[in-house]
Amino acid sequence: MTLNDRNRAPWTQAHSYANQSVWPTGQHSTARQLRTRGYAPESHQDTWATPPAIAEHAIKHYSTPGALVIDPDCGFGVVLVEALRANRHAAGITTSPQWWRTARANVTAAKRSGAWHDGTVIHRRDHPTTTVHTAGLHHRADLVLTTIRTTDLGTSLSPDSDYTRTIASLLRPGGHAVLVVRSHRAPDGTLIDLASVAAAAAEARGLILVDRCIALTARIRGTRVLHHESAVDHAARPLSTPVAAAAHHTVLVLRAPDTSASALTADPREIGQAQYISTRNERAHG
Repeated sequence: MTLNDRNRAPWTQAHSYANQSVWPTGQHSTARQLRTRGYAPESHQDTWATPPAIAEHAIKHYSTPGALVIDPDCGFGVVLVEALRANRHAAGITTSPQWWRTARANVTAAKRSGAWHDGTVIHRRDHPTTTVHTAGLHHRADLVLTTIRTTDLGTSLSPDSDYTRTIASLLRPGGHAVLVVRSHRAPDGTLIDLASVAAAAAEARGLILVDRCIALTARIRGTRVLHHESAVDHAARPLSTPVAAAAHHTVLVLRAPDTSASALTADPREIGQAQYISTRNERAHG
């Protein structure tokens, strides 16, 4: 799917973003972040995971202490660990026995380091919605924070997919969903616009898009953005081969409609934008 192909999806529509911002979350490489923050060594094997600095930034800006943060596809548990360290409760779901064990180890390490809020890792064996209800997580999350770990635009990122349904089912009224989308290219080099497709699918499920941000994975030095050298860069250097590398992830911030009596009298998009801006202003002056 190319940038133009997204318009073929029946649920896609034009977006108007309330706010756009750049997150300075790439000062250190993901590998260094995992190492210095005490994650289990096997955590490095999860190449799809949200970098800890991005998770930390999202949690601090879109939830408050004591809130419940959930990652429905938690991998080795980076969202859970960063939530616990930020004095939030955390729950994660995974279908992988390997990541379930690693996530539990990382959560245990965070608690030994002083985190005292509840942290739970669920090994999902049933249908996603069944797991959400059985675990008592239906409409409980103040923040759903996850990385989109798929490039299957036709099925996994449709409005009726289990993935999209699960995110919507976890959020309490007025809660936020923050979706981290990695840059992805087709085999022919064409950039696949996963973010716009994911945003359209989430909106079709009734969520309100309130922001689209850029989370840097490269460091800032003065006015320059500098990549962290990867194995690909190192291999290409002797050959003087140009290598194109992404310097950011796209972050979608969505909000569940507020079903309170006062909220039902106003336009839901205006509510989402106004409350988001109000929250930002309070934190800026707090």
